[in-house]
Amino acid sequence: MAGGYLTGRLRRRYFDATEAESDLRDGAHGLLVWAGAAVPGAVIAIGGIGAAGGALGSAASTVTEAASNAAEGSVDPNAYFVDTLFRSDQPVEANVARDEAGRIFAQAALGDGTLTDGDRTYLANIVAANTGLTPEEATARVDQVIASIETARQQALEAARIARNTGIIAAFLLAASLLVSAIGAYWAAQKGGNHRDEGTLFAEVFRRF
Repeated sequence: MAGGYLTGRLRRRYFDATEAESDLRDGAHGLLVWAGAAVPGAVIAIGGIGAAGGALGSAASTVTEAASNAAEGSVDPNAYFVDTLFRSDQPVEANVARDEAGRIFAQAALGDGTLTDGDRTYLANIVAANTGLTPEEATARVDQVIASIETARQQALEAARIARNTGIIAAFLLAASLLVSAIGAYWAAQKGGNHRDEGTLFAEVFRRF
């Protein structure tokens, strides 16, 4: 508005322009000032929105890493299904068991995060075989890990929802502020043009020294 007012006040009036024509020209010059200021302003605003979105995205990525890291790192998408072909009641080496458990959780992460009863039972068996826990304790540990993964998944969904809503609200506020500022610049430029035509000096404020 300040830039629009100065533009209207300092612009030379077209010699044969009517009052309506002069107001239109003054307002158009105010919009030009608004457009010039909107470009760097929009760049700064979008940069702030991007930084906020990046921070939320980073938080969501950190939260989901435990649930999805194995899925993203699996080279062979069929590894989980191949594992199911060779499952047995025989003890499995610790390293192999870790890898296989990771693929089981990765497969669950690709869906709704729920393990099948067969996967849950198999995990409890290999946990018991490699840790010395009783079957009941191994099952409880598997259930605890499943609950932790589901919690992480829900937190990731919530973080994604917040990031999405933040982007929508920020975009709306940016558009609304641009519209209001455009109207303000147009009106202020016309006001400055009126003061120019009327010779308004504001002598009590702006005096020569």
